[in-house]
Amino acid sequence: GGQGDDGLLQRFQVLVWPDSPGEWKNVDRWPDTPAKQRAWDIFKRLADDIPGAETTEGETVPFLRYSPEGQAVFDEWRSELETRIRTDLHPAMESHLAKYRKLMPSLSLIFHLVDVADGAPPGPVSEGAAIMAAAWCEYLESHAGRIYKGAVTPEMEAAREIVKRIRRKEIKDGDTIREIWRHHWSRLTSTGEVRVGLAILENYEWLTVSAQDTGGRRSEVVRLNPKILLNI
Repeated sequence: GGQGDDGLLQRFQVLVWPDSPGEWKNVDRWPDTPAKQRAWDIFKRLADDIPGAETTEGETVPFLRYSPEGQAVFDEWRSELETRIRTDLHPAMESHLAKYRKLMPSLSLIFHLVDVADGAPPGPVSEGAAIMAAAWCEYLESHAGRIYKGAVTPEMEAAREIVKRIRRKEIKDGDTIREIWRHHWSRLTSTGEVRVGLAILENYEWLTVSAQDTGGRRSEVVRLNPKILLNI
């Protein structure tokens, strides 16, 4: 969204935000050998061949299509996705969800091929695989929301705007909160927005805010960290 967003993070679509367990529990048991062998057999079969794949005449890349039922699931899911992308989303989240257009059918294909390699009959990508992929996208989106939360909150937006103005030398060491607010810059249109942005930057040691008595109105002065200024 023009704030250092180069699209890299959006390419890591199968991301989860782990919750630390409340308790530690020692697990000391033998691996599930039959399950491990079953997974290994699936990997070996798919490494040798893509069951049920077609190849267009003159082409070398095999492909699979959805079954009519699977296509219906995808079409309905895609319609809902396109509607949501066009709502008022943060640009980073919008870019992330836009890549689900490819993620969902990719997951469908993976789930379908795993089933076939495990003994299901080959054929078009099944309805069940499409439903499972849609459910996974919903699950992954919930984690993406947590991952992007630090970037899309109004507080972080205000902090980034202040950093931008510092780099442009539009906010200087010794400026007051009132002086910053009077410019009515985007995301800094009130003293409240300025204060929350400055508070975040104080935590990251970009600056400090100190009270100063000028003999009249009490001012809050922004003191920039000299070490930060050396790197700008």
